[in-house]
Amino acid sequence: MWRTYNEGGTLAYSFTDSVVAMHPYYIARAIGGLLFLIGAAIAVLFTAALVIALRRAHALAEGLAIVGFGMAPTILQIGMGHPIWMADRYLYVPLVGVALMLSWIVRRHRAFAVCVAGVAIVLAMVSSRRLDVWQDSVSLWRDTISRSSQLYYVHGKLADAELMRSNVDSAMLHYERALELEPGWHTGRGALARLKAGSGDISAARALIEDLEATASDVWLERTRRDRATTWAILGDLDRATTMFKEHLLDNSHDATTWNDYGVALYRKGEGDAATLA
Repeated sequence: MWRTYNEGGTLAYSFTDSVVAMHPYYIARAIGGLLFLIGAAIAVLFTAALVIALRRAHALAEGLAIVGFGMAPTILQIGMGHPIWMADRYLYVPLVGVALMLSWIVRRHRAFAVCVAGVAIVLAMVSSRRLDVWQDSVSLWRDTISRSSQLYYVHGKLADAELMRSNVDSAMLHYERALELEPGWHTGRGALARLKAGSGDISAARALIEDLEATASDVWLERTRRDRATTWAILGDLDRATTMFKEHLLDNSHDATTWNDYGVALYRKGEGDAATLA
């Protein structure tokens, strides 16, 4: 509604109407902010509890409990045969327990302080070797693929990251690999069709998009609507493309890129006035 125009070319809704329509989103934002504050308060209480625990004899047991509970999600994934059995983020919470146990040991046995310092230095060196992996999304997902090359969504994530850096050829390569591993991943099929069309491989793009529309469920068709619209626009089916763009914008009115593509498609159809408004 924010970009709806009347016949005179002015906005159909006033600023007040827009604010009223946004009211539910403001409530959702307020709830999200409240949850953030609650999380911060829990973090403060958790830190205070750790400090208190260091002064008690059973701090070692509490540290072990934190490690156990922190690693539980990973243990469950291993039990289900999940190929990714290690990830840096899985260690964030367990390391709190490790720090608690080491602090307790040092407080009770000063001789272990040198050993703890040595462990800290080793961990710092290991972390420094991971800096090249953590530098951006592309390097992170490439490292993940080296450990879990048979997961389609890992290839999909790398393709998305490569596309953000305009590495179209590499993105298409990983989308294709992801679809080899999981032919039913229609989001990747839609993205690959759009890239194929943009790179001039018209026959491949048409085959991909027609296969997607013939086999995907309504849910997948909705999720891939923008990619399908862009592909059909490149392929020259402007009526189908503008219809899809319009449907997509009904639910995503703030998508500036789609508004631009919609305007270009309208202009190519010869609807210059409508294209200007879009």
